[in-house]
Amino acid sequence: MQVSDLIVKLQAALMDSAEFVAGHERQLIEMALADYSRYRPQQRLGTLALELGVDCYSAPADLISVRVSYYGLAARKQHQPWERGYPQHLPTLSRIDDENGKPLLKLSFMPGYHLLNQCGWQFSYSYYAARTIQNDAFSIDPHDEPLLLLRATAEAVKYLAVNHLSKNVSVRNSIGGEAKNGTPAGIHQQLMAQFERQVRHA
Repeated sequence: MQVSDLIVKLQAALMDSAEFVAGHERQLIEMALADYSRYRPQQRLGTLALELGVDCYSAPADLISVRVSYYGLAARKQHQPWERGYPQHLPTLSRIDDENGKPLLKLSFMPGYHLLNQCGWQFSYSYYAARTIQNDAFSIDPHDEPLLLLRATAEAVKYLAVNHLSKNVSVRNSIGGEAKNGTPAGIHQQLMAQFERQVRHA
């Protein structure tokens, strides 16, 4: 989906209040997309080049959490569990954050030479990734577009509330089509409650 298309829909949803967020639409969409990703992340593959004695590695910038560790699974398929050569204990991968909140990938234990020779020095895994804007576009399921617009509208009325706009406003609900009227803070609460319900049951 193109960012410009969602901006047009967001402006229409905000009706007369659209002028108060003019110039901030892309930032609001990025924030909405980040929160949407907590419920609808992308699934991607990653690979680490293992180094002896190193158990922490840089994480992909879009990583939310590790999904599956694949290291050693191919080697296990070559033997039965009771056979010599079957790798009984394999390291797994998890996310940790450093003191600055930057995500890192941490091995549950560092493979020794025997396991490295048997399973290799490449550690493959899949992970849940945040959806991001690339070249003014982003990828979501088409049936989730109203859901993302709902979240972006909620982010926009939050912006209105934070910037001390206390008068009542009206916004068009992307799910259901009815208009909501009230203070920005009140509408934000309503839209977020609806988003939480919809994202769990969609």
